[in-house]
Amino acid sequence: MFIFLLQCTLCLTASLYNTLWVRNNQDGTNGYLDLMHIPGASVDWSFGYLMKTIAMGFGTWILLFTNMVPISLLVTMELVKFWQAEFIMWDYNIFCEEKEMNTKVQSSNLNEELGQINYVFSDKTGTLTQNIMEFKMMSMGGKSYGTKSEVTDDEKV
Repeated sequence: MFIFLLQCTLCLTASLYNTLWVRNNQDGTNGYLDLMHIPGASVDWSFGYLMKTIAMGFGTWILLFTNMVPISLLVTMELVKFWQAEFIMWDYNIFCEEKEMNTKVQSSNLNEELGQINYVFSDKTGTLTQNIMEFKMMSMGGKSYGTKSEVTDDEKV
């Protein structure tokens, strides 16, 4: 909230300064840009026109300073994810009694997706299995390594 208020204050200050600068330097600027022969180039600075110019300037400066809030929000979100990961590691309800260890969080970016899991699929990479590769038999250069009794008929290809 503080950063948003700071941004609004900066934008209002810049808008006021820009409006005053244009008002004080209008003749020199119009002469430099060769706008003197255009009808309406010289503006009557009434209160309504002044407020319209300030509002348009404020909107312009808001667009120019829009990156202030998202950068601070990104930092805040990363801190929130970090502390969520810490709370997950401190949670005694997900303590592994077999290994006598707490949960280990490897990536804090997955915290927000934990409640969205409906199905778990596995492919042939051993995601849900142990994926243990055991040496059974190999033939190289006419010489066999391993025993034939370890290989079943289903495994022969």
